[in-house]
Amino acid sequence: MPRAPLDLTGKTFGALTVIRRAGSSPKGASLWLCHCARCGRDAVIEGHRLRDKRDCGCAYRESRADLSGQHIGVLQVIRREGSDKHGNILYLCRCDLCGGEKVLPASTIRARLASCGCKKTDPQRMEAMSPLGVAKQVYHGVQVIQATREEANRNSQTGVRGVFPFRGGYVAAVQIKGVRWRSGRYSTIEEAQKALAVQKEAMLDDAGVTDEVIAKFRPPKKPKK
Repeated sequence: MPRAPLDLTGKTFGALTVIRRAGSSPKGASLWLCHCARCGRDAVIEGHRLRDKRDCGCAYRESRADLSGQHIGVLQVIRREGSDKHGNILYLCRCDLCGGEKVLPASTIRARLASCGCKKTDPQRMEAMSPLGVAKQVYHGVQVIQATREEANRNSQTGVRGVFPFRGGYVAAVQIKGVRWRSGRYSTIEEAQKALAVQKEAMLDDAGVTDEVIAKFRPPKKPKK
């Protein structure tokens, strides 16, 4: 005598609550209509997959969705910048607090950070990075400290600020006074870095940011103890 199918109605599996039976699949597997508390949608799922499911698949779909152009927390997501060695999708973002740009993984962006990391600095640096501090750093529409920064981002894949891997080679990018420049593809990091330096110097000159101006705006480095 065939065994009666197990009734899963009302049971919960992760974010999924089973509403009712929804027939069978072409292969004979029992189907169940479930409500996902995570995204609020209803989905039909095979019964034998429910115990391994934590949601209707919305978490995976969100992790692959393009974040470009979105404003999440204090971060303005500019564009996608490929993936790191672990397969995490990376995006170039601009921080509302300090105006700096940083490449961050999608999972970090979705966590809605309170800052891009600038809040971890000492009080004097925090004061400089406040909205008022950022305004004081502007000369002819250029955020001088940000535009002349040389150290690479923490998540840099090349170790060179403004140089990124791209289709087996490297590209350079810089943004000054709201104008963004992006190079063609180079075979080495050094070639991309050289092109970036030339373009950056030309853009700063066009904006009237001379060496004297940079020396005036850049705060002196703290002596090492």
